Amino acid sequence: MNLLMNTLSMIIFALSGAIFPITRLPLVLQKVSYCIPITRSIQAARMISTGENSKAIYSLISQEFFIGVAYLLAGYFLLTSLEKSARKQASLDLY
Repeated sequence: MNLLMNTLSMIIFALSGAIFPITRLPLVLQKVSYCIPITRSIQAARMISTGENSKAIYSLISQEFFIGVAYLLAGYFLLTSLEKSARKQASLDLY
C-alpha cells in the first residue's frame, strides 16, 4: 500500500508543476495537471516571488478555492455512498 501511495504522490507532485513548469508537459498531461488542486497554488507562489500582477494571483487563488470545494464535496458524497453500501452489505470493515 505504501508503494502505491508513494508512487501516486510523486506523480501528482510532478504533474502539479512543483518540479518543472507545466508548459513543458505534453498537452494531454497539461490538461490533467490543471485538475490537480495544488497546481494553481504553485503558479500563484511563482507569480508572487517574481512580483507579477496581483489580479492574476487572486484569480488563481480563487480558482484553487473552488476546486478545493469541489473535491471536498465529491469526497463527502463518495464516502457517504460507500458507507451506505457497506452498511447495506454488512461489510463495513472492507472499506
